[in-house]
Amino acid sequence: MAKILVVDDEPQILPLMSTLLTRAGHTVITATSGNEALTVAMRELPDLVMTDQLMPGMNGDELIRQLRSNSAAKYVSAIIMTRFSGHSRPNFDGLTLVAVLQKPIEIKEILASVGKALAHP
Repeated sequence: MAKILVVDDEPQILPLMSTLLTRAGHTVITATSGNEALTVAMRELPDLVMTDQLMPGMNGDELIRQLRSNSAAKYVSAIIMTRFSGHSRPNFDGLTLVAVLQKPIEIKEILASVGKALAHP
């Protein structure tokens, strides 16, 4: 189906997301930081990037902005996962995202957002 890059610095998240998305028929690649994800994404050119917002070094929104500044990844679909909510939520103005998912995220919400991302590249 699709190649999905999942980025999160929380060790327990990556295996769970990988299992869920692999069972849904996708190829999953992972990274534990924004810097690592940028390198992996430019090599692998995923169809979708699902990234945590708050990570050391490079936040999720900066990762997406840097990816999209490269012509090879200009149109990559993106979902940001975050623990922020309400008034404490970061400002993603000017950044087109499929979804901003509030952690903890329900499985059906993940699958629905991935489906939406892949239906509208």
